[in-house]
Amino acid sequence: MKKIKLPTEIAYILGLALIALGTCFMTKADFGLTMLAAPAYLLHILLTTNISPFFTFGRCEMFMEIFMIILMSIIIKKFKFGFLFSMVAGIIYGLMLDLWILIFKDLTVVTFFSRAFLFILSELFIALGIALIFKSYFPPAAYEFFVKEVSAYFNISIPVYKTGFDITFFVIAVIMSFAMFGIGHFEAIGIGTVIIALINGALIGFFTTILDKIFSYIDLLPLRGTYF
Repeated sequence: MKKIKLPTEIAYILGLALIALGTCFMTKADFGLTMLAAPAYLLHILLTTNISPFFTFGRCEMFMEIFMIILMSIIIKKFKFGFLFSMVAGIIYGLMLDLWILIFKDLTVVTFFSRAFLFILSELFIALGIALIFKSYFPPAAYEFFVKEVSAYFNISIPVYKTGFDITFFVIAVIMSFAMFGIGHFEAIGIGTVIIALINGALIGFFTTILDKIFSYIDLLPLRGTYF
């Protein structure tokens, strides 16, 4: 079968859109968010409740991703053009997330089975989106970029550092949830968080295999190997 040519730049944008849509659906399903998304969601709740509705989930995600890039630059003591693009990508992702939330603001799921279906759909979208992003030469999302650069700076294997990074975000989310809602209340953290941690890697690998059978990838812009 002849493969379809897919520009890597389009794959990147489509990947961001799918991850944002999946995250939107995941909040509706209410089984818990990913460990990396939970702190931004809790920050959104805290700021909208106490300060202003300006601090949407998408905007708080922007702030978190920009903060991670700035922190990464301080830790590794350098700043490259790719870091700036990762910030821009974080802003685009945040805008997409808020747009999906606005589009589906009236979507309500009540029964366990409807919530479970929406959760499964959300995880499929997120895994597919990540698989698409990996096909581009653009820098990965801020969190993964942070892991890649900082682990290399300290000469720590990526799997080991990634595990510690994810656990740190999980602990931060739990502390924030307990501080905001009381000890024992797991807001944005649930069984879904655990399920995602267990199957996300396998799902990304599955979608990568499927995509490679359907598409061949081309660059529309002559940027690979230059700024990124």
